[in-house]
Amino acid sequence: PAYSPELNRIEMVWKQMKYYWRDFQVMTADKIEQWVERVSNQFGKEYMFTF
Repeated sequence: PAYSPELNRIEMVWKQMKYYWRDFQVMTADKIEQWVERVSNQFGKEYMFTF
């Protein structure tokens, strides 16, 4: 299929980051950058997909 977000791993990561792993609070640009870096460093350890 031309566009299948359920098969695209980066789409799955962004969906998880936006809806499940994020604490719903107001963040500055620096906090967002730190958060994205922390999640990307922990992906596969603390954060993972299971099918």
